[in-house]
Amino acid sequence: MSEKPLEARLQFLEHHARHYWAFGTEVDRDIQRLRASNERLVETQAVHTRMLEEHTRLLKDHGVQLGQLDKRVTRVEDKLDRVEGKVDRLDGRLDRLETRFEGLETRFDGLETRFDGLETKFDGLETKFEGMAVKLDQVLARLG
Repeated sequence: MSEKPLEARLQFLEHHARHYWAFGTEVDRDIQRLRASNERLVETQAVHTRMLEEHTRLLKDHGVQLGQLDKRVTRVEDKLDRVEGKVDRLDGRLDRLETRFEGLETRFDGLETRFDGLETKFDGLETKFEGMAVKLDQVLARLG
């Protein structure tokens, strides 16, 4: 009888030992991954530090001064003012062209109206000629 509880305890301990061993193996793998990741981060930090130092050195070497940049900005602003003046003049020209176009449009509408009137008159004359042709045919038929 005492063998059964002992066997059950042994199986219980073996079962838990396997779980602890698997967990320990997983923890070891996680630790290795974290160490590798940390090494990559340290390398990346070193590269970024070198890049920052190089950029700082380049800025000092080139000696970009705000006064020079300010002069450049002033020149660009002057050019921009001249361009704005040209745009304003072109805008005025565009307004004048629009006015002329509207006038031409009005004249074209008037001509179109006159043409429609002439077309109506022509249709009336055509109807008269057709009526006269019918009468002429009637007269010729009586004479003939």
